[in-house]
Formats: sequence, structure tokens, C-alpha cells
Amino acid sequence: FESSTPSQMPEGRELKVLCFNPAIGIARLVQGSPRAIVLTSGTLSPMDAVEKELRIPFPIQVENKHIIDASQVMFGIVGETKSGHAFNFNYQNRGDEEQLHALGEFVKEVCVATPGGVLVFFSSYAVLNMCLRKWKSTVTGELIGSHGIRTFREEKGATENTKMLSMYMRHIQKGKGAVLYSVCRGKISEGLDFSDRAARAVIVVGIPFPMQTDKRVTLKKEYLDKRVATLKMSGATWYKQEGIRAVNQAIGRVIRHFNDYGAILLVDQRYTQDNLRSMLSKWLREMGSKSMKADECVEKLRPFFKTQSELRPVAPSEIVEQEEEKTPAHKEVPVSKTEFRSAAAKKSANKRGKVSQLEDMSITSFFTSTKRTKEIKSEAASASKQELVNLEEIKQIALKQRTKESLPLWIRNELGEKGYNQLHSTFIDYRSTSNTEAFANNSIQVLKEILGSEISTIAKLATSLKDVLQPQHKECYIQHLKAILTNDFPN
Repeated sequence: FESSTPSQMPEGRELKVLCFNPAIGIARLVQGSPRAIVLTSGTLSPMDAVEKELRIPFPIQVENKHIIDASQVMFGIVGETKSGHAFNFNYQNRGDEEQLHALGEFVKEVCVATPGGVLVFFSSYAVLNMCLRKWKSTVTGELIGSHGIRTFREEKGATENTKMLSMYMRHIQKGKGAVLYSVCRGKISEGLDFSDRAARAVIVVGIPFPMQTDKRVTLKKEYLDKRVATLKMSGATWYKQEGIRAVNQAIGRVIRHFNDYGAILLVDQRYTQDNLRSMLSKWLREMGSKSMKADECVEKLRPFFKTQSELRPVAPSEIVEQEEEKTPAHKEVPVSKTEFRSAAAKKSANKRGKVSQLEDMSITSFFTSTKRTKEIKSEAASASKQELVNLEEIKQIALKQRTKESLPLWIRNELGEKGYNQLHSTFIDYRSTSNTEAFANNSIQVLKEILGSEISTIAKLATSLKDVLQPQHKECYIQHLKAILTNDFPN
């Protein structure tokens, strides 16, 4: 293009350059005779399509299983409503009143049954907007009013979307339910991490095929159809693959690490078709293709989440923040907590007798964030201009109150309350001495007293305690642990 002749472009026209043949780009790499070309991605499926589009052979292909066990996922194709009406969100049927109502009821029931966040991905903004308009007075109202489940939706602007996500995560961290509506190929569906309670379920409504009216889509299909003999791929096949790739991206939001678990629900009867199901990621294909009704799916959700919550350790992201007790701004609350009166804070409290607008809460919740710590320091400084509260002394008090929750809760199930308290005391001793050898030795002694000679359980519990240590202490702790275990249990 000649940059000196921009005026030749008719006013109001837009020029776009599109790549319909990615093989051209990779051919340059091949011409350079590299030792190897390695392609890696979480969403390369279907693999044969990649090979056809790039037009080079890949003799070694590895499609791995997921890092998690199959029992950690409840996968369901929801092909029918409760009454037996088919779910089919193609262009002709997507506005069906009965279908939209049934979908709203299903989403509501999934949100109520799910202990955490629910992500709902639609095939397009048109379907998303249509559903939210229909559900405004029914589904959304009931979720908020009867169940305290807050609803969010993807925002168009980057700044607004960031604020929305922050509010969503904050709501989840308080131990409350929330549902986030978005679209496949949108800002939420790719690249974001919704681990643990942030997304315990993902619902994909319909199949997100590219828009047929998009000129880029029609031109790409025409290009492939004209060269189908050479490229071995038709426009129709590419079109279907693009839709399923977007699904693979969206469902990847729910499982983010090996201890994570969640439900993946595809709402459309077309997912049972072999030609579409074969394009899903391998680990999902292996979970079956049987369709179920909406009410059957909800009934399976409850026991699934109950079982998983009992089996899996509580992740740090799942520790629920304690909500501060709301107090009218004009009301002054006496400082009544013994812990807060102690240390340097006691002097400020005695001088005034009361501290305006300080909630009467346990010391634990004061240190849930750095921001709150700064607020306390500021409030305490206002209470006494002469002396600032010694935060380090208060933190030591807070530490003893909150440390009990720092140990994984599943350990309490193994040891019982008495044994758990003994182990907790050992942990407190360690935090005050920073001695990993003493911590390892004392921990094993406590576990031996409780468990006797059950070496496998002792080793399991003792090893798990590394997760409550500072990163720089973990390796040293494990070395001491191995030495002590080998000495105490030589066989």
C-alpha cells in the first residue's frame, strides 16, 4: 500500500487485512530448518484441525488428561427442561418463551445449590441481554431477595469490568453466593482465574458459533470451501470448531488447580451430537455424553458438592472473611474486648473510655487485610494524639486468636477437637520461636501421642503442616521432618 495516497480511500470506508491461511506464517519457520517446532496450548483440540490449517505434519501429538481426578468434576449435558421441552439455543429457537423461562429457573436452582460463585456464559450478547430482560423480575429478584445471591454481568469498558470483578470477588470472599453473566469469547471467558469458591460451577448456554452475518466469517468459509481439496477442511467444519473452541476456553475457568472441584454444565441438546462432542477437550469427552433434564442435574449437584467439600482441604482463598458488624455512624460503641484493651491500646481506651465508630468485634477481623490495619492505626491515633497504638503488640494478640484457623480444617476431622488444640499450641510455640527443628519434633510428638504408631497418618499430617509455614522455612522443615521420621520409624 502506498502511504502517500490516503485520500484515495472513500470517506466512511474501512480497510481490513485478514489472514485466512495461517500456514503462510509457519511456513517461514519451517524454511529456517529448526530442530523442532513445539505447539502447546490448553485449547488446541481438535488436534487434527490444527494440523490441517497449518499444513505441516505433527508426528508427535500429546493430548493429556486433566491434572484432577474425574470425581472432582460433575459434567452434565442438560438437553431438556424439567417438563421435557428440548433446550436448543440456535438462532431460530433462542427466543422461545418457554425455553427462556425454564433456563432461568435452572440457573436459579444451580446458584442456590452451589456453595460459591457460578459463571454463566451465553453464546452472544443478544442472548445474554434477552435472558436478563426476561429474568429481571423473576430469577434475579428471587436470587437476591430469597437467597442473598448477588448477580453481576460483564461490563464493556475495561475499567468498569475490573471494578465489577473486584466486587464479585469481594462478595465471594464473604462466604456469599454470586452469579456472573458473560459471553463466550468475552473478557471473562479467557485468561482469568476463578479458582475455588470464585467459580464452583460453569454453565454454557447454547453453542457460541461465530456470527453468520460477520463478513470475516463468511469470507473465511468461502476461502476454505474453494480450497477444500487442498486444505482438507470445509468452511462448515471450521465454523463448528470455532464454536467448540470457545466452549473449551469458557469451561476452563472452573478447575484451576489439582485440589479444585466444580460442575461444568452445557445447556443445549446439540452437545450430544458426536461431531460436536468429539471437538471438546479430551478430559471432558471421557466423561460421557448422556443428556439429562434440568431437575435431574440439580439433584446431582447437591450430593456432589457435599462430598467434595468433605474430601478436599480448605484452600486459603476459601477462608471466609468475617463481616464487620454494621453500626450507625452517630453511635459511639464502648471498647469492650479484653484483647483490644491490652497492650498499648489500653492507654488510649482508658483515656477516652470509648472510641467513636469502632465496631465491637473480635480482634481477628481487625487484621484481615493491610488496609484494615492502617485504618485501625489511624483511628487509634485520632483517639490519642499523644501516643500511637503499638500495632506489633496488638498483632501478637490477634495472631493467637486467628492462628487456629490457619491450620487446614481437615486436620481437625482427623484428630478431633482435643488433638487439634494440642497441635495448635505447638504451632503457636513455633511462631514465637521460628525454630523449624523444634516445630517438626514437637509436632510429631503430639501426633504420636494422639495416633500411636499410625506412621502413614502421622507422616501425612506432619507433612501437611508445611503449608502454614513461611515459604523460606518449608524446605528446612521438611529436612528435619524426614530425619525425625526416619529415626522414630526406621522401617
